[in-house]
Amino acid sequence: MKKLELQLGGVPRKNDTFVHLQSGVQEAVAAICTAFLTHNAPAVAVVLHGCQFSALTGIADMKAGSLFVNGEICAIPQMLGLDMSLPVFFEKSTSYLPPLLYADGVLKNTYAETIYNAYTAGSKNDLADLQLDIEAIRFDKAMANVVGFDNTEYLPSAQDTWHTVTLDPNFQSMIPTGLQYRKTQTDVVYIRGVVQALGNTSNILVNLPNGYKPSYFYRIFIHCSHISDNSISIPTVVDISPTGIVRVSINNFGDLTNHIFYLNISFII
Repeated sequence: MKKLELQLGGVPRKNDTFVHLQSGVQEAVAAICTAFLTHNAPAVAVVLHGCQFSALTGIADMKAGSLFVNGEICAIPQMLGLDMSLPVFFEKSTSYLPPLLYADGVLKNTYAETIYNAYTAGSKNDLADLQLDIEAIRFDKAMANVVGFDNTEYLPSAQDTWHTVTLDPNFQSMIPTGLQYRKTQTDVVYIRGVVQALGNTSNILVNLPNGYKPSYFYRIFIHCSHISDNSISIPTVVDISPTGIVRVSINNFGDLTNHIFYLNISFII
């Protein structure tokens, strides 16, 4: 364990002293908490105390607590009025005490604390907010009362990669990357691509796998064009079923043959 051996004669005041103490505390905490993580692999976050919900259904409150993640112990403030029908996330932020005046005459932030605020997916204002939450933790509500257990499913900073769809023979991609889908860390699924219907034998674009299927039925309106004249925009419906099936239709299920569909859509699962 790192420690200071202070000697007589006047210890010099250096930033290295504080860095040494800080790293010693962090390493000791990490060593203890890693034992929980190893026991509950592949978890990479552990609730140390608190974070219990008043109920697992309806509207509930969550007690304050603390979380070990990425080598840090982070505070979790109390949160009131969470909709327990929605996924609960912790969002990372940093708080500071008032800045200190340094010897160079500049006010600088010195006392920092990493905290994670709880929120539900539906409480975000729009999809852009959700997409930007790249440092978030999805919380397993059912395990909230078990301290030191795998209470969390850590969501890494890297975005999910794009997955290319194997198209039904009735469709072909009009761009090299094909029809693709991916999911952000906060359960927003994106589908992109340009596809042409070669006939009218099927209107199913993709059958999304588990983990990408929505909880509810979505109907999204886009536009398509006919291969004979792509200057004319035709209203198109994209239906996304909780079973994962994504299908297109035009003119009340009219003939899809030789129509080109331009997709750049998203939904919350």
